This record gives sequence, structure tokens and C-alpha cells, in this order.
Amino acid sequence: MSNQISPIYFDSAVKQKRLLRELKELVQYKDLIVQMTIRNITVRYKRSLLGVIWTLLEPLMAMLVMAMVFSYILQRAIPNFAVYLLTALVVWGYFQSSTNSAMRDFSTGERLVSRVYLPQSIFIIVAIATGLVNFLLEFIAVLVIVFITGVSLPLYSVTLILPLIILTIFNLGLGLILAPLSAFYSDISNVYNILLRLLMYLSAIFYSIDIMPDWLQKIVSLNPVYQFIHIFRSPIYYSVPIPLDALGYVSLWALGVLVLGVIIFMRLSDDIISRS
Repeated sequence: MSNQISPIYFDSAVKQKRLLRELKELVQYKDLIVQMTIRNITVRYKRSLLGVIWTLLEPLMAMLVMAMVFSYILQRAIPNFAVYLLTALVVWGYFQSSTNSAMRDFSTGERLVSRVYLPQSIFIIVAIATGLVNFLLEFIAVLVIVFITGVSLPLYSVTLILPLIILTIFNLGLGLILAPLSAFYSDISNVYNILLRLLMYLSAIFYSIDIMPDWLQKIVSLNPVYQFIHIFRSPIYYSVPIPLDALGYVSLWALGVLVLGVIIFMRLSDDIISRS
């Protein structure tokens, strides 16, 4: 069966109707979204001895391994390296896992949709929702390390709810782009994971951007994932308010990616249905 995609003809009236119908159906299936999200969380740890505690242990163990590797190199340059590192790891983990899950769950759900009608975007929504729940649980690990190391957590740290919402929108938009593309081209997932490795090293997770030359700092600053990490570090690690310029920058990214994701998803969903 051919994987060729027909040329794109954009009819705004048709697309608006499709979008409104998709949103209406997502509201109708809201209970199923909650149940599927809970199932994803419980199934992941169902047969493990420590259960959901692994959600806390995984980032802590990752932090310990990376701290052991980089502590001798960066510990003097970065005080309270554990807080610096773990804050970045949970943000990066949410971004990486939710976008990858969106592709994987959408591919699995594509076969289900051919038997039982469901709004196709529900699998992407559930993947992002599952990642968000995991992020909130893992964030507890950050608070534990903050408490142990004695880092002061200012009251305005509660404002992190806003960048978290923006990050969720960004992940959703990217999921809407990647999921339907991966349904047509199986190597999209492999290419994306290769790009993720490069992006991880351009996100200043385990090093300070200050050690880079100016030209490279400018390149890293263009990376929206780095900016999300920087925003979360601001109140938690640096004890300063969220930088508004960075918040505005990632907001534009999130909005642009979401709009592009909706357009691509609405365009390709018909071809996915007809192919099933």
C-alpha cells in the first residue's frame, strides 16, 4: 500500500469544522482520557516492587550517576550541582518522554481506531497527560533534594505553574506534528531520537552555558528546551523570579508549534483513516 501523501489543499472552512468536531469529541471523551492516563501510570509500575516510588527514584538515580561523572569537572563551577542537574533532568524528561510516547501511543491507537471509533488525537492527549503526571511526581524528587541541600525556595516558585502550562502546550504541539508523520514514515521516530541526543547537549543540562564562547551561547539560547530549563532553574536554583523575556520566547514557540501541529494533524488524519 502506498505511503504517498496527496498534495495539501487547505480549505479553512472544512478545517475549522474538523477542528471544532475534534475538540467537541475530546470533551465528550474526557472521562476516557482520565482513565487511560491512570492506566498508563499504574501499568508502568504494576509489577515492580516499589511501584510508583520508581517515579521518584529514576530521576534521583540518574542525577546521582551524572553527578558522579561530572562532579569533579563542574562541582567547583556549579555550587549545589545536584539541584542544578535534577531541575534540568525532570524538565528534559517530561519533554523527551511525552513526545516519544505521543508517537508510540498514536501508532498503537491507529489499529484500535479501525475497530472502535475514537477521536484520533486522544492518544496524543493521553501521552502528554501521562508525561505531565510523571513530571509532577518527579518534581517531588527535586523538592527533596532542595530540602536536603538547604537551598532556599522562594515563595514565587509557585509561578512555575505558568511555564509548566506553556511546556505542556509545546509538547502537545510537537506530539501533534510527530505522531501522524511517524504513522506514515516509521523512521521518523529514529531520526527524532538522534536529534534528541544532539538537543540534549545543547540544553545545558549538566553544564553552565557560561563556559561556552559567546557565539555558541547564542546558539544554545535559541533552543526553546534550554529556555524552559533556564526558566525552571531561575526560582529553584538561582532564587530569582522567572525571566519574562525567556517566558515570552517559549510562549511564542509553544503557540507556533501548536498551530503547526493542529494543521498537520488535521491534514494527515484523513489519510490515516483511509489507510486503516
